[in-house]
Amino acid sequence: MNPEEAYIIDFKGLTIGVGVAEMLLGDDFFALWPESGIEHGTVRVKAEVRKRTATQATVALEIEATVTLTCDRCLEPFDAEVSFRGEPAALMTETPPEDEDGETLWIDPATGKLDLGQYIYESVMLSLPIRRVHPHIEDCDPEMLKRFSIVSEQEFDAIEAGAGATTIGDRLASAESAEEETGEER
Repeated sequence: MNPEEAYIIDFKGLTIGVGVAEMLLGDDFFALWPESGIEHGTVRVKAEVRKRTATQATVALEIEATVTLTCDRCLEPFDAEVSFRGEPAALMTETPPEDEDGETLWIDPATGKLDLGQYIYESVMLSLPIRRVHPHIEDCDPEMLKRFSIVSEQEFDAIEAGAGATTIGDRLASAESAEEETGEER
Protein backbone atom coordinates (compact mmCIF):
# COMPACT_ATOMS: atom_id res chain seq x y z
CA MET A 1 0.00 0.00 0.00
CA ASN A 2 1.14 3.50 -0.82
CA PRO A 3 2.16 5.15 2.51
CA GLU A 4 0.08 8.19 1.60
CA GLU A 5 -3.06 6.03 1.39
CA ALA A 6 -2.61 4.44 4.83
CA TYR A 7 -4.22 7.37 6.61
CA ILE A 8 -6.94 8.24 4.10
CA ILE A 9 -10.54 7.16 4.70
CA ASP A 10 -13.12 6.93 1.92
CA PHE A 11 -15.68 9.23 3.53
CA LYS A 12 -18.21 8.91 0.71
CA GLY A 13 -18.11 5.12 1.08
CA LEU A 14 -19.06 5.26 4.77
CA THR A 15 -22.67 4.79 5.79
CA ILE A 16 -24.36 7.00 8.39
CA GLY A 17 -23.29 5.71 11.82
CA VAL A 18 -20.00 4.67 13.37
CA GLY A 19 -17.04 3.18 11.54
CA VAL A 20 -13.66 2.27 12.99
CA ALA A 21 -10.32 2.27 11.20
CA GLU A 22 -6.98 1.23 12.65
CA MET A 23 -3.70 2.30 11.10
CA LEU A 24 -0.07 1.44 11.65
CA LEU A 25 2.31 4.04 10.24
CA GLY A 26 6.08 3.84 10.16
CA ASP A 27 9.18 5.50 8.76
CA ASP A 28 7.47 6.08 5.38
CA PHE A 29 4.95 8.31 7.14
CA PHE A 30 7.62 10.56 8.67
CA ALA A 31 9.52 10.67 5.35
CA LEU A 32 6.57 12.68 3.98
CA TRP A 33 7.52 15.46 6.43
CA PRO A 34 11.34 15.68 6.25
CA GLU A 35 11.31 18.92 8.28
CA SER A 36 10.13 16.92 11.30
CA GLY A 37 13.64 15.65 12.03
CA ILE A 38 12.16 12.22 12.76
CA GLU A 39 13.65 9.45 10.68
CA HIS A 40 12.31 6.48 12.61
CA GLY A 41 9.01 5.98 14.32
CA THR A 42 5.89 3.93 14.68
CA VAL A 43 2.42 5.40 15.02
CA ARG A 44 -0.68 3.43 15.94
CA VAL A 45 -3.93 5.20 15.20
CA LYS A 46 -7.48 4.21 16.03
CA ALA A 47 -10.02 6.41 14.26
CA GLU A 48 -13.68 6.16 15.14
CA VAL A 49 -15.66 8.06 12.51
CA ARG A 50 -19.18 9.03 13.56
CA LYS A 51 -20.81 10.02 10.28
CA ARG A 52 -23.88 12.13 11.10
CA THR A 53 -24.90 13.22 7.60
CA ALA A 54 -23.57 12.81 4.07
CA THR A 55 -21.31 15.85 4.62
CA GLN A 56 -20.34 15.90 8.30
CA ALA A 57 -18.86 13.69 10.99
CA THR A 58 -16.74 13.68 14.10
CA VAL A 59 -13.55 11.64 14.28
CA ALA A 60 -12.38 10.33 17.64
CA LEU A 61 -8.66 9.68 17.30
CA GLU A 62 -6.37 7.76 19.64
CA ILE A 63 -2.74 8.11 18.65
CA GLU A 64 0.14 6.22 20.28
CA ALA A 65 3.62 6.78 18.87
CA THR A 66 7.21 5.83 19.52
CA VAL A 67 9.67 8.06 17.71
CA THR A 68 13.45 8.21 17.69
CA LEU A 69 14.73 11.64 18.74
CA THR A 70 18.19 13.09 19.28
CA CYS A 71 19.02 13.85 22.91
CA ASP A 72 19.66 17.57 23.47
CA ARG A 73 22.17 16.70 26.20
CA CYS A 74 24.43 14.11 24.56
CA LEU A 75 23.32 14.06 20.89
CA GLU A 76 22.64 10.31 20.98
CA PRO A 77 19.37 8.84 19.67
CA PHE A 78 16.67 7.67 22.08
CA ASP A 79 13.07 6.51 21.79
CA ALA A 80 10.29 8.74 23.09
CA GLU A 81 6.72 7.60 23.54
CA VAL A 82 3.83 10.01 23.06
CA SER A 83 0.09 9.71 23.03
CA PHE A 84 -2.70 11.99 21.91
CA ARG A 85 -6.49 11.96 21.98
CA GLY A 86 -8.50 14.30 19.80
CA GLU A 87 -11.95 14.63 18.33
CA PRO A 88 -11.96 16.93 15.32
CA ALA A 89 -15.03 17.59 13.21
CA ALA A 90 -14.99 16.53 9.57
CA LEU A 91 -16.91 18.58 7.01
CA MET A 92 -17.29 18.17 3.27
CA THR A 93 -17.15 21.51 1.50
CA GLU A 94 -15.75 22.98 -1.68
CA THR A 95 -14.40 26.10 0.04
CA PRO A 96 -12.98 25.71 3.55
CA PRO A 97 -12.82 28.98 5.52
CA GLU A 98 -9.50 30.83 5.55
CA ASP A 99 -9.48 31.21 9.35
CA GLU A 100 -9.85 27.58 10.30
CA ASP A 101 -9.15 26.55 13.89
CA GLY A 102 -7.19 23.36 13.19
CA GLU A 103 -9.85 21.20 14.80
CA THR A 104 -11.85 20.73 11.62
CA LEU A 105 -10.84 18.32 8.88
CA TRP A 106 -11.96 19.42 5.43
CA ILE A 107 -13.12 16.88 2.86
CA ASP A 108 -13.01 17.76 -0.83
CA PRO A 109 -16.37 16.72 -2.38
CA ALA A 110 -14.61 15.84 -5.65
CA THR A 111 -12.63 13.01 -4.03
CA GLY A 112 -14.73 12.25 -0.96
CA LYS A 113 -11.54 11.29 0.89
CA LEU A 114 -10.90 12.11 4.54
CA ASP A 115 -7.13 12.68 4.83
CA LEU A 116 -5.95 12.27 8.44
CA GLY A 117 -2.22 12.56 7.63
CA GLN A 118 -1.62 16.19 8.52
CA TYR A 119 -3.70 15.93 11.70
CA ILE A 120 -1.83 12.79 12.85
CA TYR A 121 1.55 14.36 12.05
CA GLU A 122 0.76 17.60 13.90
CA SER A 123 -0.66 15.68 16.89
CA VAL A 124 2.52 13.62 17.22
CA MET A 125 4.80 16.66 16.80
CA LEU A 126 2.87 18.76 19.32
CA SER A 127 2.93 15.87 21.82
CA LEU A 128 6.72 15.63 21.79
CA PRO A 129 8.51 17.05 24.82
CA ILE A 130 10.01 20.50 24.41
CA ARG A 131 13.23 19.35 26.01
CA ARG A 132 14.28 16.22 24.17
CA VAL A 133 16.56 14.32 26.51
CA HIS A 134 17.03 10.74 27.66
CA PRO A 135 14.54 10.04 30.46
CA HIS A 136 17.47 9.22 32.79
CA ILE A 137 20.79 11.09 32.64
CA GLU A 138 22.66 7.83 33.19
CA ASP A 139 21.43 6.78 29.71
CA CYS A 140 23.34 9.70 28.17
CA ASP A 141 26.76 9.15 26.63
CA PRO A 142 29.23 10.09 29.41
CA GLU A 143 31.91 11.10 26.89
CA MET A 144 29.56 13.63 25.30
CA LEU A 145 28.52 14.99 28.69
CA LYS A 146 32.18 15.48 29.54
CA ARG A 147 32.85 17.25 26.24
CA PHE A 148 29.94 19.62 26.71
CA SER A 149 30.75 20.15 30.41
CA ILE A 150 27.07 19.99 31.27
CA VAL A 151 27.94 18.47 34.61
CA SER A 152 30.79 19.25 37.00
CA GLU A 153 33.79 16.93 37.14
CA GLN A 154 32.51 15.44 40.40
CA GLU A 155 29.04 14.87 38.96
CA PHE A 156 30.62 13.27 35.92
CA ASP A 157 32.76 10.99 38.07
CA ALA A 158 29.68 10.02 40.06
CA ILE A 159 27.77 9.24 36.88
CA GLU A 160 30.60 7.16 35.45
CA ALA A 161 31.26 5.30 38.68
CA GLY A 162 27.60 4.69 39.39
CA ALA A 163 28.69 4.17 43.02
CA GLY A 164 25.64 2.00 43.56
CA ALA A 165 23.39 5.02 43.08
CA THR A 166 20.10 4.21 41.39
CA THR A 167 18.68 7.67 40.76
CA ILE A 168 20.13 10.98 39.63
CA GLY A 169 19.31 12.36 43.09
CA ASP A 170 21.50 9.66 44.64
CA ARG A 171 24.23 10.40 42.13
CA LEU A 172 24.10 14.15 42.75
CA ALA A 173 24.22 13.54 46.51
CA SER A 174 27.26 11.33 45.90
CA ALA A 175 28.87 14.13 43.83
CA GLU A 176 28.13 16.66 46.60
CA SER A 177 29.80 14.36 49.12
CA ALA A 178 32.86 14.22 46.87
CA GLU A 179 32.90 18.05 46.73
CA GLU A 180 32.82 18.27 50.53
CA GLU A 181 35.71 15.85 50.78
CA THR A 182 37.88 17.84 48.37
CA GLY A 183 36.68 21.24 49.56
CA GLU A 184 35.79 22.31 46.00
CA GLU A 185 32.58 24.04 45.05
CA ARG A 186 30.73 23.93 41.77
